[in-house]
Amino acid sequence: EHSRAAEPSLHEHEAEGVGRQLLEFAEGYAISEGAAALQVVCSLHDRRALEFYRGRGFVPAGEDLLELVLPRPG
Repeated sequence: EHSRAAEPSLHEHEAEGVGRQLLEFAEGYAISEGAAALQVVCSLHDRRALEFYRGRGFVPAGEDLLELVLPRPG
């Protein structure tokens, strides 16, 4: 049986900048691989997560989907 208590939560590490570091790594990797955009699934009810992603340039791209258009290497 799966225990919710064992699930990691970024909210527990919010002040440490873990989410920002993970996102920066994902963006860098996606750019290096030539991706045009980065997408994340985010509940519309999670205001803190929405503010986090929107503050980093993500825009709505569908139901519970946010997208960040990445710069093209060149």
